[in-house]
Amino acid sequence: MRELLNSRFYIKFLSFWTIAILTAVVCFSGRVEFPVASEWVAAFVLMSVVLYPAELCVTTMRMVKPTYTSSEVRLIEEMHNIPFVVEYGRGVTKFFTTKVMINVGGLIVPVVFSLLVLSLMEEKVGALLLFLISMAVTYMTTEFRPPLGIIAPPWIGFILMPIAFLLSVEEAPQLMLSGGILGIIGGIVAWLLSMSEDEKGSAEINVGGYGNFEAIFLSMCIGVFAAVA
Repeated sequence: MRELLNSRFYIKFLSFWTIAILTAVVCFSGRVEFPVASEWVAAFVLMSVVLYPAELCVTTMRMVKPTYTSSEVRLIEEMHNIPFVVEYGRGVTKFFTTKVMINVGGLIVPVVFSLLVLSLMEEKVGALLLFLISMAVTYMTTEFRPPLGIIAPPWIGFILMPIAFLLSVEEAPQLMLSGGILGIIGGIVAWLLSMSEDEKGSAEINVGGYGNFEAIFLSMCIGVFAAVA
């Protein structure tokens, strides 16, 4: 996990837990209509938060290290709560050996959950359409911001949920939790694949973690709340 363990992180993590617990309570209330058992839905939402600190490095790449003064480096660390002083000072070259990380709670858990929902849907055309729309919207609204990484807007789920209702009123939550989530992840991965080693970069690029976990996690929760009968 890239973030510094301090009060800012614990407040943020507590907010994730609050949203996850509220979502789980809604699931256990028996008012959620899903092809997947409500207990499983709650379990996947809670696992996303539990496993948020867990990350795996899948590869490395060389990216140009932006030029900053020592005071700017410290300011970036304070503003964004990342260990940038250590990251920037690591090595003597003008390049980052960038670690490409995948977040277990923000990538693997949502992908497994979305594929499970998709497999239980009888009609998958709507999910495919929302996947394509979601991927396009995510790619257009996401940006790579040196030295932070891939930053996706946390509010993207609020844009996609009405689109899901336009595609299918009855199955809108399922569309959101299958094609919508997979499309957000696809848009983030597309950003990763479009980057080159010649541009200014970051010491770490997180998929499903720092900078884009909120977009995926909140979209999951929005999809669950939309299924309340």
